[in-house]
Amino acid sequence: MTGSYFPEEGDAIDAGDKTQQYDRVVLRRSRTLEGLQNRKNQVTIWKAGNQGFQDNGSEAKRGFRNIWAPEIHRVGEYWVIYFTESHSSNAFNIFCHALVLDGSRDPYETALTSGSQQSQWIDYKMCAADSVKDDPFRLSFCLDMTYFKDEVSGRSYVIWAGKPSAAYMGGSTNLFIASMDEETPWMIT
Repeated sequence: MTGSYFPEEGDAIDAGDKTQQYDRVVLRRSRTLEGLQNRKNQVTIWKAGNQGFQDNGSEAKRGFRNIWAPEIHRVGEYWVIYFTESHSSNAFNIFCHALVLDGSRDPYETALTSGSQQSQWIDYKMCAADSVKDDPFRLSFCLDMTYFKDEVSGRSYVIWAGKPSAAYMGGSTNLFIASMDEETPWMIT
């Protein structure tokens, strides 16, 4: 299980780890729903600012914070956590990201052991394949991505909320859906 992070006493990884709301991705696991309520089963697997992210094939600066709505999924041969990450202190400078880990690994065993450690997960800013005419992740903010696979057709999809243009000055957001290839779960097709 994962979700937006709200710090509580005892969450710090070590003495140098300053916990802040929405600054990390945590996992919990249990065989029961009651067990998921136990914070002792919680581990931090990724922390904002400890590493850069991949931005359409190149290494980008480190994200800021505002890590919202993480969801963990098994996508093909990968573990993927789709989440929202801010790129600055501007609350609308947020984008969909994917943390990706080789599927042969145990996600729970990738826990950080220090507050400044880089994660074993690779952080990708979502992007579009070259065949997609307009990359919706370049137009304006986007957030709250989820994944599903159509078991009948075998096709995989992501859905997210966002604005269709950079001219956003208020109003509502739209929902978007796009196909994606399980081999590159950080890229829509």
